[in-house]
Amino acid sequence: MAMDASGIYQVMSVVMPLYLAMFLGYCSVAWWKILTPVQSTGINKYLLYLAFPMLFFKVIGGGDFYAMSLPFVGADTLQKVGLLVGLTLWLFLSRNGTLEWVITAFSLVSLPNTLVVGLPILEAMYPGISSPFMVQIVVMQVVLWCNVMLLLFEYRAAKKLIEAQFPTDGPSVKSIRVDPDVDTLSIPEQLETEAKVGDDGHLHMVIRRSRSIGGSFSDMPLRQNSGIARRNPTGAEMFPLQSSSMRSSRSPLDLNNTEKFGSSKSREGGPESNDPVNLSDDRMGYGNTRDPARPNSVLQMHIRSSSDEMGKTNREVHAIDISPVSEAQDEPRNSIGRSSRKDEGTEVKIIQGENNDDDKKKPPAHVIAKLIFWMAWKKFIQNPNTGACLLGLAWSLIRVKFKLEMPSLLQGCITIITNTTLGLAMFSLGLFTGLQPKILSCGKKEIVLSLAAKFLFAPLLMAVASLAVGLRGTILNIAILQAALPLGIGPFVFAQEYGVYPNITSTGVILGMLVAVPVMLVYNLVLGLLR
Repeated sequence: MAMDASGIYQVMSVVMPLYLAMFLGYCSVAWWKILTPVQSTGINKYLLYLAFPMLFFKVIGGGDFYAMSLPFVGADTLQKVGLLVGLTLWLFLSRNGTLEWVITAFSLVSLPNTLVVGLPILEAMYPGISSPFMVQIVVMQVVLWCNVMLLLFEYRAAKKLIEAQFPTDGPSVKSIRVDPDVDTLSIPEQLETEAKVGDDGHLHMVIRRSRSIGGSFSDMPLRQNSGIARRNPTGAEMFPLQSSSMRSSRSPLDLNNTEKFGSSKSREGGPESNDPVNLSDDRMGYGNTRDPARPNSVLQMHIRSSSDEMGKTNREVHAIDISPVSEAQDEPRNSIGRSSRKDEGTEVKIIQGENNDDDKKKPPAHVIAKLIFWMAWKKFIQNPNTGACLLGLAWSLIRVKFKLEMPSLLQGCITIITNTTLGLAMFSLGLFTGLQPKILSCGKKEIVLSLAAKFLFAPLLMAVASLAVGLRGTILNIAILQAALPLGIGPFVFAQEYGVYPNITSTGVILGMLVAVPVMLVYNLVLGLLR
């Protein structure tokens, strides 16, 4: 049955306070100038580390997962799995398929703003019915699907890092170790890689934060509001959307006096050096790189040159092989013109290589997979929302099983924080909108595609998945409506951090919020008539 006037009023009475908070946040930075970008970042941190975890714990802890609707969760899972399969086929079978568009499309279609927007709107449409189903969607989204998206981001970042800073002889890489202070591979220009030749003759890679980068590496993604330029893994300049007018020159890789091969270090002015890299065993951390069977040997390196889209040259050093050399031999000349020599008869050659992607082989698949899963695991355990969600799920199971109640003291402490979270989250979304140079920061074609993916394709795909598992009636309506919710801000945060079409996701977040209510009302009307 279609919603009547009183039902529409009930929905508006829930939604309008949220939009008011968003409008006040926008005015605070765009018109009134009473908050700065740094202060806005502080509000975002409060939400991320305190308010949202408590809200997740309260909402999930109050649910009953023994009564979970498996068909409802199955329909949601089928929608997302079907989407991933379709996008993967498009990636491998189409010339136009790119991993960046796969990630963006998955975010737009399958990760709605369920907690902040979906719960209040759908509860107003279906009082006392929709909340248990929405809580189940929240758990699946936070624990599973956000981490699937994170795996895709880390896979892309690892792929770009391997292409940029790993040896051309990829199959010789036996292992990859990541230093504890490296939280993400999303900014390869702030990382450096070191290769150590082990006793087994294989390369063992170490990824660490570049010594030229000061401060905490884990804080870098949070600096986007401070006007600091960031670069994405593609090599193109990546700036915060709110400071897109900033520009910085792309510095070539300094091969003179470099201490780690493959590291990205800038030089202020001056031409690019053709000097070889001095890979002394103690200073470079290589240890003894000579072949035990060949005590007087040469670790032969290739420098690979490539040009990015801005016409500036990137050069990378790659280990190739070890060849014998006599101690008494005069210092030879390579194609660059010089080489550096060790004290004990081991000599390091640098040879200028051609930019031929076909000659570069990737490391073994299991080594890459281990790297990707390790980085995703670090993100998973460092996300406070994930921990709060799992803790709330455990408390819910214990509470229902043993018929326990949370102590009023603890309940009051949580409630006083969570009562302000929805309003502050919408206020923060308004701050985000006001900090953008343009509300719609992408072209008309991208706007149409993002809106169609979010408000047409996502509900249609959910309807097909729901009918396939046997959902009917009100539960079917709830499943379709939650798929038509606007895009959550989480996908934009990841898109900004990893440099994957943040302009499209930011437009999806902002424009989606503006049209969410009329779209939801139209869908509810159509579903009521069809029923």
